[in-house]
Amino acid sequence: MLCAGFLRPALGIFGLFFASVAVADARDIRIVDIAAGDTADIHFQFNLGGRLFLNVADRNGPACVTLWWIIWPTSEIHDVGRKCGQFEVQIPSIFYQSLWSKLRGRAGAEPLKIGYSAEEHVVGTIKFDF
Repeated sequence: MLCAGFLRPALGIFGLFFASVAVADARDIRIVDIAAGDTADIHFQFNLGGRLFLNVADRNGPACVTLWWIIWPTSEIHDVGRKCGQFEVQIPSIFYQSLWSKLRGRAGAEPLKIGYSAEEHVVGTIKFDF
């Protein structure tokens, strides 16, 4: 009886742990450094849609960055604007006539660190006939 009384809660905790691990969505987190007053490429994509989750900080804590997408093949600039702290940005896709695009950012007076992860999916596929 003592063993059964101990085993059931232990199995419950064990199951809860593995259920939460199975549900967790693992994403690669990338970090980009931008020097004060400088511009840097943050993310590049080809034939993808989705969104980016970003966190911007300087040495004092949450910070702001000015962002824009460069969209090819049209060479259009899509202004995202000034964003601060934690936020998400849509990846331009077919709606913007984008086959590939690059997200760029500009730091203010302080150097920035931008941590981000992407939730992406393929927008178009190429069909082969054999």
